[in-house]
Amino acid sequence: MRVPTICRASLPRTGSNPFDSARFSSAAKPRSPAPKSRKKLRQTISLTVVAFAASATALGFVYTDEVEWGASATVRGGRIIAASLHIALDYKWSLRKSVLEKLKALDDADRKDDDDDDDGRIEKLWSEVHRRNAERLLHVFMENGGVYIKLGQHLNALVYLLPVEYTSTFRVCQDSCSPTPLKELQELIKVETGKEMNEIFEEFDETPIGVASL
Repeated sequence: MRVPTICRASLPRTGSNPFDSARFSSAAKPRSPAPKSRKKLRQTISLTVVAFAASATALGFVYTDEVEWGASATVRGGRIIAASLHIALDYKWSLRKSVLEKLKALDDADRKDDDDDDDGRIEKLWSEVHRRNAERLLHVFMENGGVYIKLGQHLNALVYLLPVEYTSTFRVCQDSCSPTPLKELQELIKVETGKEMNEIFEEFDETPIGVASL
């Protein structure tokens, strides 16, 4: 028969030395970084931020055109993304299942009472949503200008693919766009010809006959 053996674990005797308890308690606590280390870290971060800001400012002066183009592209892209999200949410919310089911029930009730073949409420709702979002997209195209006007012209031509609300809304992109400011035209003529506008033309009508993307 095996007799179990009980051993007594040896523990440090803290009573013999009054500093033992303080030593063990201080060793259990995590040490905080030294004040000098924190100060150096703050200085490093501050110098990094200052260096980055100075570099960005210098590049902005050296590559002015590139910076302006990048900022303009970012703003234009942001408008398109915001409008796309807005349009998607509008379709999702305005044409949700509960609304369509309610309108369908009303249309069915009307058909029982009247044999009129007018467009139903669902078709009218679709048309309203199409028109509203086409105008929203057109507004973004007009603000962005440039190639977006050309895109609007192409959308106007897609009568075989897009709803009529879109093609009719984008018709203004053909010849009724926002005119280029006269000051920009004067600067462009001077850059291209080296002469002022009044040196080339005897008179210049500021009201355009039509405005479109060529």
